Amino acid sequence: MSSQGIGYYINPIISPESKKRFGDTLGSAVKVGSRGKEAIISLLEETHAHKPLLIITPKQSDARKLSSDLTTYFGSNRSVMLFPDSDVLPFERLVVDTRTTNERLIALSNISSSNNIDNSHPILISSIGAALRKTLSPAIFTAELTGNVTLSQGLELNSIEEFLNRLVNMGYKNVSLVEAPGSFSHRGGIIDVYPPNLLYPIRIDLWDTIIETIKEFDVNTQRSIGTTADVFEIICAGEQLSCCIDSSDLKAKIKKLDFSNCNSDITSRISEELELLTEAPDLESAEFFNGFYNQCSLIDYITDDFLVILDRPDLIEHEAIGLQSKFDVVKVSRQERGELPKHFPDPYFSWPDIDIYKYSKSVVKLDHFGIDDEDVSNLFLTPKQYAGNLEALVEDMSSLNSMDINVMVSRQSFARLNSVLTDQELTNYYPIDTFSIDSLRPGCCYLIDGNLSSGWSVSLNDGNKINVLTDNEMFGISRTSVNSNSGNEKKYNGFQSLHELTVDSYVVHIDHGISKFVGLTTMNAFSDKEYLILEYAQEDKLYVPTDQLHRVSPFVGTSDQAPALTRLASTEWTKLKQKVKESAQELAKELLDVQVEREAHTGMSFPEDTVWQEEFEQSFIYTETVDQMQAIIEVKTDMQSTKPMDRLICGDVGYGKTEVALRAAFKVVAEGMQVAILVPTTVLAQQHLSTFSERLHPYSMIVDSLSRFRTKKEQIEVLEKLQNGTVDVVIGTHRLLQSDVGFKNLGLIVVDEEQRFGVMHKELLKKLRRSVDIISISATPIPRTLNMALSGIKDMSIMYTPPDLRLPVKTFACEYSEEVIVDAVMREIEREGQVFFVHNRVKTMPDVVQKLRELMPSVSFSYAHGRMNEDELESAMLKFAQKESDVLVCTTIIESGIDLPNVNTIILDRADRFGLSQMYQLRGRVGRGERRAYAYLMVPRGRSITENAERRIEAIMEASELGAGFQIAMRDLEIRGAGNILGSAQSGHIKSVGLELYSQILSQAVEDLNPQERNASKTVEAFGRDLAIIDLPVEAYIPDDYISHLPSKLGVYHRLSKSMSDEDVIDMKDELRDRFGVLPLPVEKLFDIIGVRNFASTLGVKIIKHIDNAASIGFIEDFGGAKYALQKALGPTISVQGSDIRAPLKQDTDILELITNVLTRFKIFKSRLERMV
Repeated sequence: MSSQGIGYYINPIISPESKKRFGDTLGSAVKVGSRGKEAIISLLEETHAHKPLLIITPKQSDARKLSSDLTTYFGSNRSVMLFPDSDVLPFERLVVDTRTTNERLIALSNISSSNNIDNSHPILISSIGAALRKTLSPAIFTAELTGNVTLSQGLELNSIEEFLNRLVNMGYKNVSLVEAPGSFSHRGGIIDVYPPNLLYPIRIDLWDTIIETIKEFDVNTQRSIGTTADVFEIICAGEQLSCCIDSSDLKAKIKKLDFSNCNSDITSRISEELELLTEAPDLESAEFFNGFYNQCSLIDYITDDFLVILDRPDLIEHEAIGLQSKFDVVKVSRQERGELPKHFPDPYFSWPDIDIYKYSKSVVKLDHFGIDDEDVSNLFLTPKQYAGNLEALVEDMSSLNSMDINVMVSRQSFARLNSVLTDQELTNYYPIDTFSIDSLRPGCCYLIDGNLSSGWSVSLNDGNKINVLTDNEMFGISRTSVNSNSGNEKKYNGFQSLHELTVDSYVVHIDHGISKFVGLTTMNAFSDKEYLILEYAQEDKLYVPTDQLHRVSPFVGTSDQAPALTRLASTEWTKLKQKVKESAQELAKELLDVQVEREAHTGMSFPEDTVWQEEFEQSFIYTETVDQMQAIIEVKTDMQSTKPMDRLICGDVGYGKTEVALRAAFKVVAEGMQVAILVPTTVLAQQHLSTFSERLHPYSMIVDSLSRFRTKKEQIEVLEKLQNGTVDVVIGTHRLLQSDVGFKNLGLIVVDEEQRFGVMHKELLKKLRRSVDIISISATPIPRTLNMALSGIKDMSIMYTPPDLRLPVKTFACEYSEEVIVDAVMREIEREGQVFFVHNRVKTMPDVVQKLRELMPSVSFSYAHGRMNEDELESAMLKFAQKESDVLVCTTIIESGIDLPNVNTIILDRADRFGLSQMYQLRGRVGRGERRAYAYLMVPRGRSITENAERRIEAIMEASELGAGFQIAMRDLEIRGAGNILGSAQSGHIKSVGLELYSQILSQAVEDLNPQERNASKTVEAFGRDLAIIDLPVEAYIPDDYISHLPSKLGVYHRLSKSMSDEDVIDMKDELRDRFGVLPLPVEKLFDIIGVRNFASTLGVKIIKHIDNAASIGFIEDFGGAKYALQKALGPTISVQGSDIRAPLKQDTDILELITNVLTRFKIFKSRLERMV
């Protein structure tokens, strides 16, 4: 996007007559049309001396769209910020999404008076709902305890303790490792802090109390990424700050509370929480008590310096009154249910409570229907619509009036449009991804990288016009645009080392098998050294020196079943490893045979993308994620080769796998061939039928379905059309695999969730794989390590990246409660959403529906299950999809592929009866848009559930946010995904030896059979690689006061235990200095030992140890006939025997220097000997 912004170039050439109409608008209304609002606001802002600007819209969606448009229009000239509303309803005990809180805090900080001293006034856009929500007082940002903190190199803090206390007062949380905004950590002279207003957290390095350096660092590597600014500002990290509560005001509000409608439990809980409000807020309840914490609104930040623009004031007032009515209903409902005492302070202001016209002379109202207003509705007109007809666009560009200007604005289509237009060799066309011109020239056409929701046409100085065209006008689509600072979010990469290990975790030692990690200990035989304590069967202990951690890896298995511990001093582990190795070799051979057989066949080679293909892909209204784009490229590459494609596309629910299949299908049909989409359920068939029909219909491609939703007559008609080629894409269940189904020219099969089909169906698919392109789609994730292990013999595209603004589903586990059900359903309906209620017993479903209707008579219910006849099931699903019912009571028939963005609450009745993958897939049916979604896992009240069921529920609860629990739960799902791909036998092996060791064994088997794929970048790194063992009386360890965080310490030890180059060692030292400060002597010695180990390993040394006051260096091979020559080369004080070299230790001799000296002389001897040979 342009650094200057489109308005920088367009505003100066808009006619003076047009601009004059904005001159006298303060305190009045302006009639506007549906287009050019971003330009109108820019002209108002310019006319009124670039004041700080607040724009209020009726709805959050309006504010978000306008924010995107203004960002493109203003560029870097002005800071455009969204002040979002929370989707947490009043009086709910839910945590506001972190991104929402951060955006609100950034906006408030920027418009507070303290931030306008440099005259860089911001532009703030807020919905009326966001403006009504109570928030921090403007004084907070300048107060002594909570005001913004400006840090710079050389600044002296009063004291470290005072600074840390201030961070706590500002809402920051003290943690071991800083990974998310609003947290800080302290290690000696280093303070890490992640302010919400910064893209990256900062690391403050202190000398006593003086700041020596401030650097940003990456949350994934924890490494500094350089000093990027002279000054860093730290703002508040929470919207509810305990230190700012007025104690007298708090007492007065508590005194007014009337608990007469609440039971004793509710009364006690709320009373106890109120007593603790002045301490650190509980995140789970902070929003619930917002009315106690805050007494101001966004409107309190407005001064007479502001320009306030009200976008459709009548709608703003209507929305505000409607919100208040909705909130009143929620409050009364909760009070009637005894969940809330009477006179509980509201977290929002009502419409009459705020004076939006406080500075009425600075208010401009934009209206669509004003009569007496200044009318500029005819200033920004609708430009020509091209609806994807690029030939017409090129023709108009080539014949453009010599005084007119065309500006095309597109981000997603920029590269494609530029390619098409450049090929036309137009003399008046200029692509500008970063503006490098002073002005727009008449008669010219410009392509700009940016986002606008719609275009417009406006008169210029000379009476001619400028046409602004967006994707809306050029392609007939309005893209979903987001501004996301997600580049530094904590990413899930699976278990890559022991840095995720915690006490009582299971590990696997390559030589001794599965054990439980019970801690670290320092043992002192000759000097201090740390050891891992591993507990095996029968409580046997194994002490593993930290320099041997390369032989240990986390045991990654499913969390619903603890692994059996290995017995030490037995052969069971050796036998088990051999069994797994043989099975992995069989699997590798089977997969390789399939690949060889496919390569022996010649399939259809599809051409590169056509203009039609590119146009179709532009109709996708979202921005593709990086992984999604990579999957699309890989599929197209397969299709354009002569080898039949057989690719697995694997990704989480809602990550865009269907779009990958759609683009492949379009390419096939465009070449006159047919596509079959095979799905496991009739409901999913209907979903895909709707999606594919909607996208392919504009290109006259015929999509039909074949499932039990169709009558016998309809099925016969579809079969005939398939055989004569009049159906291009058919979507169906296993019915598509029956013998009476034939195609005129089948080019592609897409199989959705293949693991859910039977053995016979899979065998049929296996035969088809030899000649027809096949794409398999799975929503169960698989491990990265397995993906790498299979590289070269199994084509897989893995989509790990969620779409922008996708929020994790908030998940609750509870006993069955009618109150919770009513609360969850009414909450969703109150925000105009819908609910899935999953009851997986067909027999009792009518009773459940009846009970729910009695509980909520105002709510509309429908139900669906697989035993309904076709018409009933289709009718129920269609009714729900068209929002004619509020709640769908259903079985797991909705488990796969259902995409209803308006459904954002799901309730699982008897969650203890569902498998982990089932729960994960069902939960994935909600939360497919920007709105926060909720899942309720209900178990029987007062009845115990099995231990395995409890573990499954705990795992799915953890798999919600990025964190240690998320990692474990995701790995559970990935192992199930691995089983889907490899089969149940291999899944059993993964569970028996752990994923990491299994992947390494499989990787080795693949390389042994397929040597051309032996590539370090593709294979899984083997753990257990032999390095020289160093056992010397040297105090070499990591003290607790240097790295106190156990997982971080283990991660460092693990990396040091593996093979490292000299550059790696230097880099590791730099990292530790960066993260933890100056290296203490034991850590320096640890690196010295690593240096000796690495040097010794290159010379074939097996072990170095201290024996009888001598350094003993044991080699892997005997010296044989070279013994005497070596003895002579090393000197008379050195003893050479068999495969050992011994060097005596004298008093005050540094043993590491002595060993390095001996090894250096040995290396010289070895080199001379090799030259002689």
